[in-house]
Amino acid sequence: MPLIIKKPSVYISALKQESKEPLHIGLSFGGTITDAQASELVDLARAIRQSKRDIKFFWIRFNEGDDSVFSAFNSFGRELVGASTISSFALEDNVGFEEVQCIRDFLILNDTIRGIKFLRTNLCHSSFSSIRPFFVRNGSLRVLDVSSNFLVGDETIKDVLDAIHQGCARLEVLNITENCIDGDAISSNGISVRGAEFISSFVSKTPTLTSLKLCLRELNDEGVGSLAVVLSKKACCVSRLDIGGRFGDSGIKILAEALKINRSMKTITISHCQNLTDVGGQVMLSAVDGSESWESATCSNNVLRSVYISERSNATMNKDLVIKLQSLADVDPQRTLQSKVWRYMDNHMGELSNVGLKAKHIPRVICFVNKRGGLDGMYRVLQNCNMQDVVYNRTPNRARMEQIEQENKVLKELLASERESNASLRQENRYLRERTRCCWVPIMKALELWKVLVDMLREL
Repeated sequence: MPLIIKKPSVYISALKQESKEPLHIGLSFGGTITDAQASELVDLARAIRQSKRDIKFFWIRFNEGDDSVFSAFNSFGRELVGASTISSFALEDNVGFEEVQCIRDFLILNDTIRGIKFLRTNLCHSSFSSIRPFFVRNGSLRVLDVSSNFLVGDETIKDVLDAIHQGCARLEVLNITENCIDGDAISSNGISVRGAEFISSFVSKTPTLTSLKLCLRELNDEGVGSLAVVLSKKACCVSRLDIGGRFGDSGIKILAEALKINRSMKTITISHCQNLTDVGGQVMLSAVDGSESWESATCSNNVLRSVYISERSNATMNKDLVIKLQSLADVDPQRTLQSKVWRYMDNHMGELSNVGLKAKHIPRVICFVNKRGGLDGMYRVLQNCNMQDVVYNRTPNRARMEQIEQENKVLKELLASERESNASLRQENRYLRERTRCCWVPIMKALELWKVLVDMLREL
């Protein structure tokens, strides 16, 4: 956001208001600061410390000045110790070791700053070492921006990132850039390939990081390669990448291979490079295009939406290719994958038998083709599939039906056996009843004759 500088009295008045709207404060130290101005700055620091109003961004710019500037800023820094409502803090231009000491206690004792920026400062390794406790103990830190600080080198970057990793901060945005990236180094303290490896190592150990900007004079193909290894890991969650350096087609080829595995990257910006031609652009495009083969269609990147090639990148690339890279996809990954698969199938319908589809996949393939290509697509895919596999494919439902039919057959055989057994038993029962009836007939007749004889004797 642009820096807007106002008089301290304006900010003091705003801090006294009971408002939930976040406040942006911009101050400029330079020239000659009178005693009255210094006193007003101290009053502002006190108001910031005592106010409960959220300060979304606090930006301090240093210009050339006399001793009164340092004296005023020293008093300002002492009064600022204990302020806890500042979300983001920035130091710009002529800030050196002495100026940092003025606000050292404020930074070390603060654990609420979520973002800190150092822009075009004169800070060296010792300056950052003096505020190392801030990076260790501030668990709220989410954004670190170290841009165009020409005295920052490998050791500085390593110590700062080690301090953040040692602490409990969950960094989400990391910006490390150098000025004059397309020219010769103006300081022997620049960040080398070794420093780029330190940064890549930190990224691999920070799964919360989602945005990375890395524009270094010495970022060559080897440095991009070490970064690509990190981006290819499943734990990597970086979704925005901005890189610039002295890499070319070779580095982009390594990055493209990592993108085939990466499932988090959404946008890439190449702000500066060397010897990047159509060869590198085509490799990058093939990582997400998926039209070359069935493997590329099913295994290519479906998340990356755009690769922006800056006009100042020194890339010699065809404009049509640049436009294609800028608009790779605008839908969700699942729909992107389906579009790639259908595009390949529509152009290579006669080669489906060579892609290793199993019989169990064919019904789903037909359903997919029906949704994408209608009846004409279904007719084409059936022409190139084994119909016997389609008709007699043992889907889970069909296998269950066959199992039920087999069970029913067994039950029918058991039922027929039971019926035969029951018929035999009925026949035996019938035979026994008839035989019993035959045995009782003579006895009954004898009893009847005996009864007649008894009745005749009684009459006599």
